[in-house]
Amino acid sequence: MTQLPNYDLEAQKLFALLGLAPSGAASEESSRQRQYRDLDAVWQHPTTGARVFIGNQTACSNRDILRRSNITCIVNCTTDMPLIFQGRDPSIAYFRFDIYKFMSLLDLSTHRGVLEFFQPVFDWIDAKVNAGESVLVHCLAGAHRAGTTGVAYTMHAANLDHRTASGLETGHAQCFEFFPTTKNTLHSNVVFDAIFIFV
Repeated sequence: MTQLPNYDLEAQKLFALLGLAPSGAASEESSRQRQYRDLDAVWQHPTTGARVFIGNQTACSNRDILRRSNITCIVNCTTDMPLIFQGRDPSIAYFRFDIYKFMSLLDLSTHRGVLEFFQPVFDWIDAKVNAGESVLVHCLAGAHRAGTTGVAYTMHAANLDHRTASGLETGHAQCFEFFPTTKNTLHSNVVFDAIFIFV
């Protein structure tokens, strides 16, 4: 069995590279020099105006950040990060999308297998943004699991091909260049062509 990537370790490498604290909270310097922020909007619904963001653990756990961005829905792309406000704030809805299943259970050799994996999270986000609710897609750094999921959703929602979507100019998208394992996952033609074929 192939060992799964340790995305938490990759996040810590990113934080060190950017000179951030172990929490990964973005700084003025990381925002200015590396364009790494706690969250970035990657798509906006054409009629409701609801937005989809890719973000990190700081964004998902800071109520002020969520309020400023009108985020009421959160997709947690990790296996073990807590759903911070669940049971404490009924205005926040959660969807756990464990991206590790992508690596361990999904048949990546077929377009249909990839789409079947992503379809539940696509449907959940679609319902939220159609209702005018903005969504944060997050993991620890917002550059691996959430980056893949957020860009995949953007392709689905905006009918983009993988070449266009992987070039999204957000702080989190630019961080993909730092880590070959992420770049390979994100730019997987099978993954993104599968989404494009079935949208």
